[in-house]
Amino acid sequence: MIKLLFADSRPIIREGIKFVFSGDLDIRVMAAVDTGAAVLQKLRLAQPDVVMLDPDLPGMDGFRCARIIRKEYPAVKVMVFTEYNDLATLRRANYAGVRGYLLKQTSIKALKAAIKQVYQGERVFDQNMDPKTLAAVKKPVKKKVPPARPGIFSPRELQVVELLSEGLTNQAISLKLGITQSTVETFRARIMAKSKKKNVAELIRWAVAAGVIR
Repeated sequence: MIKLLFADSRPIIREGIKFVFSGDLDIRVMAAVDTGAAVLQKLRLAQPDVVMLDPDLPGMDGFRCARIIRKEYPAVKVMVFTEYNDLATLRRANYAGVRGYLLKQTSIKALKAAIKQVYQGERVFDQNMDPKTLAAVKKPVKKKVPPARPGIFSPRELQVVELLSEGLTNQAISLKLGITQSTVETFRARIMAKSKKKNVAELIRWAVAAGVIR
């Protein structure tokens, strides 16, 4: 039986996943948690076969969590379960090394089949995804998304963008770069003003799509 660890910040999604697999003979949900930190805590206690993550986890996003899992628990297969059907998010998933990319609009039958395929070592993408998006993820990023101008960010601002994409907090960024939290906040304010984005999630999706960061 495949042991599945699932993470999503929304209780209704977690309960739905547990219900879907409650009577399944091939897949068992060993835990359904709400944060990336909780995922790593569960992994320290018992290893699942497959971890399925929502990218928008609080504190540590799903992609940073995926990178940690791939590094520290290489035998564990990681997949993403998301509502985002766009190139930028798919590129981030690809960079994080996930083996499956499933949309939340997928059918239960397709979801179960995908988990089994990922467990067997295959790479799976949702059949509802745009073929052009899937093809483009393997191509070099085209820097045509405005306002991705050369030099839009200073070297230090670019470092902060990279660390934000990894899900680090202001405190963690300040410790990593050796600067104060107030300085990090100043950099963040400048970054948001230059990119004209409303929040970090929008910023990262734009930065990846525009080739500002990987």
